[in-house]
Amino acid sequence: MVAVSVVIPTYNRCASLKKAIASVLDQSYKNFEIIVVDDGSQDDTKGYLRTLTTPQVKVFHLSGNCGGNFARNYGIQQSQARYIAFLDDDDTFTKNKLATALPLLRQNQADLFYSGKYVQSSNRSTYRYSFKHPHFKCPCRSIMADNFIGVTSSVIVRRDALIQVSGFDCAIPALQDYDLYIRLIKQGCTLVNSPEPLIVYSMVEDSRKISSNYTRFKMARIYLLRKYQTDPYYGLLRRALLFIGIKKIIKSKHFLKEVLFPRVRHSVGQTLNVCL
Repeated sequence: MVAVSVVIPTYNRCASLKKAIASVLDQSYKNFEIIVVDDGSQDDTKGYLRTLTTPQVKVFHLSGNCGGNFARNYGIQQSQARYIAFLDDDDTFTKNKLATALPLLRQNQADLFYSGKYVQSSNRSTYRYSFKHPHFKCPCRSIMADNFIGVTSSVIVRRDALIQVSGFDCAIPALQDYDLYIRLIKQGCTLVNSPEPLIVYSMVEDSRKISSNYTRFKMARIYLLRKYQTDPYYGLLRRALLFIGIKKIIKSKHFLKEVLFPRVRHSVGQTLNVCL
């Protein structure tokens, strides 16, 4: 039985998908499977995936564009391993990602692993290092105050824990990783981390990138504030979402453009019906 399933959702990013898959196949730790969920791509993705002959790579095609949350949940359902690693199609693993993470998960009997990362600049020319520790001793308080765990590609999670919280919430149009971490920690999941940068996270500007979409962020913020309005640390979450929005305005040109020149207004009622 494989030890870890690496779930890669993809949509119309054939060039970067090749790099993502190659980074997993190049791992120093080899007991893994790769589950690629093609979310209705219209570019060369299907043709490329047909060329992959290694038995470690399992490909699934969705009939339409169902969104990243649905695609990840589908990948979880198809997985065979005890642990699930996520990798976005525009990110990559460093060579020792799995070899570092899995022993730490086992030795500490932890449910979720996260690591440091290299953040690739928008022009692909420079990298910076990023890693966070929780702010407080209480994990529930810490995660409501800040998404210290980080991007989806950083984490490896015990499959049973993901199933117990029903995976990613398909009703949230952005911040789906943050919401997942909140639910996992509130369920009692234990964490372990490594400050070593074990992924390369792409900040390359793309109008389709969820993290660059202000409208989706605004809707997700409303959704999360409603979802956790009775939580004892609700005030910390409000402040965290405010700071996330400010950071996105500073870092993303697409995000800033939407803030300054909004094109479509969405009602709160529409927010609750959005599924990526």
